Amino acid sequence: MGVFTLRATYCVAAHGPAPQGATNNPNRAYSVEDDPIKESPLKPRSVFTRMLLWAWAVLAASLLALFLVTTFQTRDSIVLEAEERAARELETVKWLLVQHAPFPDTKSFHDWSTQLGHRMGLRLTFVADGQVLADSMVSYEELDALEDHSMRPEIRKATPSSIASSRRYSDTLDREMLYAATELPPVSGLPRGVLRLAVPFSELRGQLASVFDHALWTMSLALAASGILLLMGTRNVGRSVHAFSEMARDIGNGDFSQRIREVPGREFQPLAEAINAMARRIGRHVDTIEEQGGRLRAMFQGMGEGVLVLDQRGRIDSFNRALERLLPEVAKALAKTPLEAGLPLEVQDAVERMLHQEHGATDDTDTPGERLRILLNDTRHLAVTILSFTGHRGGRKLILVFRDVTAEVEHEHALREFVANASHQLRTPLTSIKGYAETLMDAPPSDPEATARFLGIIQRNADHMDGVLASMLKLARSDRAATSSRNTKVSAREILSAAITDMEPRADSAGMRLSVLLPEDDMMVHAESEGLLHVFHNLLANAVNYGHSGADIEVSARSLPEGWSFAVRDHGPGIPAGLEDKVFERFFRGDPNAIDDRGGAGLGLAICRQIVENYGGRIHAERPEDGKGARFVFTLPHA
Repeated sequence: MGVFTLRATYCVAAHGPAPQGATNNPNRAYSVEDDPIKESPLKPRSVFTRMLLWAWAVLAASLLALFLVTTFQTRDSIVLEAEERAARELETVKWLLVQHAPFPDTKSFHDWSTQLGHRMGLRLTFVADGQVLADSMVSYEELDALEDHSMRPEIRKATPSSIASSRRYSDTLDREMLYAATELPPVSGLPRGVLRLAVPFSELRGQLASVFDHALWTMSLALAASGILLLMGTRNVGRSVHAFSEMARDIGNGDFSQRIREVPGREFQPLAEAINAMARRIGRHVDTIEEQGGRLRAMFQGMGEGVLVLDQRGRIDSFNRALERLLPEVAKALAKTPLEAGLPLEVQDAVERMLHQEHGATDDTDTPGERLRILLNDTRHLAVTILSFTGHRGGRKLILVFRDVTAEVEHEHALREFVANASHQLRTPLTSIKGYAETLMDAPPSDPEATARFLGIIQRNADHMDGVLASMLKLARSDRAATSSRNTKVSAREILSAAITDMEPRADSAGMRLSVLLPEDDMMVHAESEGLLHVFHNLLANAVNYGHSGADIEVSARSLPEGWSFAVRDHGPGIPAGLEDKVFERFFRGDPNAIDDRGGAGLGLAICRQIVENYGGRIHAERPEDGKGARFVFTLPHA
């Protein structure tokens, strides 16, 4: 249904200008046009989630750096401590060797080294000129199979006054070892050589792994605890910001009564105050706009003229109820052209001209636009005014105002016909009067009977002119009759009885009988006695004038739901088919040139219709079932 809705554009929830090409169709449930937000193909994360992740990542990076620094420092410290311990133990072994009695042979020295190495949990090696003379982890028989050790790093660096160390993989033992070596002079029956001590590095690796595990667990627990604390800290801020967003959403949905009462910190106080102030201002502006929009909608829908709004493409955008009553097809023609809505081609041509005129040519308020008259469905005359205006995005739109001027056209036509008929009704007898008067003046007949006949014709035509003028005055008075007569209650039985009493002598002289069939009721109606009596008189007089001698004139009444119905039937020539409504037009007569005692001016039935309609009733003529004569029926509301 073409219900018009006023569009109000205001700054709420970031509403901006409508996209180009959008239509302001008030028949849609669309209020304002939104600029759409382009969404990421991935679901966007919460800003607080991102803040939490970033804070946690920074903390994790810090802890990782601390973990790495601590681990490397601890590793270096453990290795350094192991090297220092190996050096001390090497000094102990050196002292023991110096204090020992000379060994009789290298085998006894090898056995002593093996026992001491097992007791100290070390590997002791003595190398002279690259040859291994003793090794606590190799049997004496296998010593000759060992390769030359003179190129070992710790042996090459060893001096009598210093201890050389190295960490490397031992091919002999197939494991990683920490070596410490020092050069010995000939002592205890041994030649000059290098005393070397070796400690398995796997023990150090175990210590390092233990330190790494403890540090890793400590860092993991710290990260977990910090994540929980960060989450708890940001949830309060998140709830406050969520309240901000909820309020903004409420404002966008038209609820301007919401206010932010609590903020997570003073940094948010200015934002909360700004949003609250914005809500108050927008609420006042929207109230004003809605009030103005309500007035405009009421004016738009209350207009008697039909209004059609076209967009910049010349397509139907909206309309009011008055236009839908004039043109029901428009309800199904939204977004279509006026031509598709059933309007004539000349309207479409005028719309095209207006749309293609230079911008500003018809946008001046002093410019009347374009006006034309159209005939709709061959029955209704409409005056169309086309005005243009500029939309908020600069596009030209049109407003078409349709005013139903059918009644005015018919009134003008009736007025012209009335003047023509009145002129004819007055000119014919006046011509006759003038002709006979001139004859009497210029060449008076010598025969007194001829003179009397001429004077009788003059008098009869003068009486006809007087009747025409009286009928015209009666019709004018009935046109001006006030509707207050509908509040007057009268008995139709009494008035009809008076009219029958008045008409009975004329009916008797014409050889007719009045047959009356009325219910036992006062038949109270809303009318005035004088006007209702005139209606009954006129209908009975027509029945007498046009009825056949010896026939009855039937008068009846009955009660209907809408009021009392009265009928007068004669048995005369009847009304030609198709003229049942035309007989109530002014100056209508079967023979327009007839002027006699039976015919009147053709205003009687027009006066009857005007009187009955003034009383809120209806009158019509119909052909009886047997096809003889005519029946005039009118209905007046119950009182």
